[in-house]
Amino acid sequence: MSSILRFLTLLCTLITATSSPSLFVLGSSNVDIFAPTQSESVWPTPGENLLLPGPSCIKPGGKGLNQACALATLSSSLPTTFITCLPKSSPLSSVLLSALKSSKVTPILLEPVTSEHPGLGLVFPQTSDVSAIVLPNSNLDFPPTIETDLKSLKMCKLLLLQMEIPWRVNKMALDLIDDECVSILDLGGSFSPLPPTLKLTFLTMNHSEMLRLLTSLNYTFKDNFTEAANFIRSQFPNVNYVIITRSENGLILSSSSRTTTIPSPKINYVDGTGSGDNFRAGLGSKLIELEELDHESVVEACEYASMVGAKTCEILGAGCPDPLTLRGGGVEEDCERLGFGSRLNSMKDLPSLSPFTNDLEGWINRQGTIKGLTLIDFNYPQHLNPSTNLKKIEKLLQKNKLKTGAVCLRYPKKFVGGAFTNVDASLRREAIELTKQACETAQKLNCNEVVIWSAFDGYDYILTTDYNERYQNIVDAFQEICDNYPNVKVSLEFKPTDENTRFFTIPSTGMAILLTRDVDRANFGLTLDFGHLIMSGENPGQSVAAVLREKKLFGIQLNDGYSRYAAEDGMEFGSVNIKMALEVIYWLKKGNFEGHFYFDTFPLKVDPVGEAERNIKTVKKLWTMCEELDGLEDVWGDWPKCKELIDRVLYK
Repeated sequence: MSSILRFLTLLCTLITATSSPSLFVLGSSNVDIFAPTQSESVWPTPGENLLLPGPSCIKPGGKGLNQACALATLSSSLPTTFITCLPKSSPLSSVLLSALKSSKVTPILLEPVTSEHPGLGLVFPQTSDVSAIVLPNSNLDFPPTIETDLKSLKMCKLLLLQMEIPWRVNKMALDLIDDECVSILDLGGSFSPLPPTLKLTFLTMNHSEMLRLLTSLNYTFKDNFTEAANFIRSQFPNVNYVIITRSENGLILSSSSRTTTIPSPKINYVDGTGSGDNFRAGLGSKLIELEELDHESVVEACEYASMVGAKTCEILGAGCPDPLTLRGGGVEEDCERLGFGSRLNSMKDLPSLSPFTNDLEGWINRQGTIKGLTLIDFNYPQHLNPSTNLKKIEKLLQKNKLKTGAVCLRYPKKFVGGAFTNVDASLRREAIELTKQACETAQKLNCNEVVIWSAFDGYDYILTTDYNERYQNIVDAFQEICDNYPNVKVSLEFKPTDENTRFFTIPSTGMAILLTRDVDRANFGLTLDFGHLIMSGENPGQSVAAVLREKKLFGIQLNDGYSRYAAEDGMEFGSVNIKMALEVIYWLKKGNFEGHFYFDTFPLKVDPVGEAERNIKTVKKLWTMCEELDGLEDVWGDWPKCKELIDRVLYK
């Protein structure tokens, strides 16, 4: 970079930084290569080429970058700036710059002295933990002009630091900030002895990092975390708070007033990658909202940060959970957090009532007029396909204040003999590749869910099908897709019967649950359709409860109907089976459902916009009723008392 260009870049940064307070993260940025393995020992012996089962994937990482992206996601009131040392000429750096841009992080990029590549991490996810090998590269190669580059910290309100960059750089940053800035140092990374004069608001560490620090302080740990936390704080009198995180065992907070143990929230563990980084970002985002820092308010911030870290463990990868999932209470907040989507094809109905064109763009615009709608589920390849201009779709969504909820597979009629179950291996392969394209599209639209419904995976006549072979075809297909897209939730929407196929290969909730166990992938689950459950002769509430118990309910599609053979009425939710509708919402609420509500209805003779709005109101009303059903479990088994309570709520 020329000296003039460097000066102009720094000048723009300083102007931006001094215009208003900002949140800063100074730290590392890595390109992480994920290599899944079931073995704890993956290092090859001399002369051996070790083949891992895969599949691998490449993701942005590094404690600094992870914390910057999470902080920007959780803190919308102030901008987040990330200072890192990164060779912009390296093709690997584009992965990191793209992640920063999508998270709306403002980067200050320092050119390394000699390193040609950013940090590289080889990550080995295992059954219940993650290990990694890191090549620091540019993260240890900060330029000698670093002090000038850090001048923008003068307007810093919050500063997050980690130990994956040289300690001299962290110390320089701490010397530049003023006393009003909240500073958080994460001991994760390379260990360096800390000076006793360390001046810091928060010193945070996990169990292993605590042990390394105690060893450097010649302290023998005796399984008493409270004593250890108090000892550490005594060794650094200019550190206000010491936090020791202990995963599912909670955390220890030590201050000059007292020491508090804060329990961890109960979660459905999927993957712990990034939970520590998101904890630090959550802590920082909550601290800047506090009017003053005292032990009680910091406990509140730690509880919020624990929730952020815990929610991270319920999703695949190091992504930060949506802030809405961290809020609680109230029907409006709950429904806003979950979100509503309605069948896009229903916008074709009664076009005379619509001011928009009767095409994809017009349907999106028409859904944008639905009060309370937040999401759109697209069919693939009918609505979206490889030739679709996705940037145009994103602009349309932004204009209408909508997001993509899911991409839904609708296999073309060429698969009339079956998609994953076709006897023609070439057509099975084509169906799998089409599904992978849908996963790619979902990722490009910042959506992590693909819902698969096949109108053709089944059979018509008895004694014409090898049931076991066709079932295994489905298992194999889903395993391949899930392994290739570990960050996409792949969900099966089963249906018992259809005019296209009299018997589906997966015709019931029980069979679908068996499939989730045989596929055996964390990112494979089920989408239940209210009407399909009625058609299969099931009680929708019981089916929802069963799948929630398996922790495999990724999606719910709401509608209603009269349960006639091979007929899908697609009527307004709760219009026919109101008690069944109430029970489904009851179990979704009780089971902490985290998907979104999707209305799969067919408003052939009524205004589809008005019908969608009535569906949304029905869900909200039933959600409120469920809150009024408090005490129902106490009288389960006593039908008269149950009926009295239900009638009082339902018919008041």
